Amino acid sequence: MLGVQIVVNMFMNVLSRKSALFYVKLAKRWGLSCVVCGHQLENIACITKEHVVPHSMGGKKGVGNIAPSHYSCNQARNTMSLIEANKLINQKLSAMDKKDRHGWLTKKVPGRETPSWALLPVIDGAWFLV
Repeated sequence: MLGVQIVVNMFMNVLSRKSALFYVKLAKRWGLSCVVCGHQLENIACITKEHVVPHSMGGKKGVGNIAPSHYSCNQARNTMSLIEANKLINQKLSAMDKKDRHGWLTKKVPGRETPSWALLPVIDGAWFLV
């Protein structure tokens, strides 16, 4: 039965507790902010790992080159430098109305089933996992 559960989890791409804790630690290390746009990360479901220096620019795969970003920011950045991406994305965000901006900043990673315990918001600058 355990083998079936693992296959189902791999197929659904369920965020495990271990992965969630990794994202929490990563986000806290970066002040709970997206490395690309600088806005607050709302919950674990919208965070992706961002390479500070993209692989296309010679960036390494190690933990020292990983930072948290919103899924939308990660997709929009593509292979731009952080400075270029920050300028472009913040111009886009400032042109959006409040609802669209919220949608951008809270867009979940597609295909990732996120358990309800991982959707806890930031409260007083910290996430709480039950």
